[in-house]
Amino acid sequence: MVPLAIIVGLSGLQHFIYDWLPNPFFATFAPISESVWEHLKIVFYPFVFVWIASYLIFRRSLKLGWREMLFAVAIGATTACVLTVFLFYLIHSGFGIVQSSWVDIGIEIISLFVAQMVAWHIAKNTRHISPIISILILFVWIVSFIVFSFIIPTAPMFVG
Repeated sequence: MVPLAIIVGLSGLQHFIYDWLPNPFFATFAPISESVWEHLKIVFYPFVFVWIASYLIFRRSLKLGWREMLFAVAIGATTACVLTVFLFYLIHSGFGIVQSSWVDIGIEIISLFVAQMVAWHIAKNTRHISPIISILILFVWIVSFIVFSFIIPTAPMFVG
């Protein structure tokens, strides 16, 4: 399994990329505001990148097909994003815990850990899945991140 520390470390760096290099290219994969939506980029992209890179490096020893791994990546990244939103609103709005960087980093780590477990389970237990499904899931996320970075909806999740 992919080390969680690598994903969390990359997401920490990714959090500041747009501040360091503010341009449309970096806006497509780094948060441009403090909204919940924009922070999904820092769980999605590092998760996808590290899992795919790890698969390419260790594919012979993993004994997993690329279709199964791609599906695991798509479902794992989706799990990380959905769980991040759920925990953020549950903790801050549901329980009324004041928003702080430490709480939000905890939410990120929990979301990525659960996503890792889900993805690993899927990778080991799924067979003969069509890559079209995986590619479609990843494509929808990526296009959504790009579109909503430049055309920002007014819903609270997108405002930050």
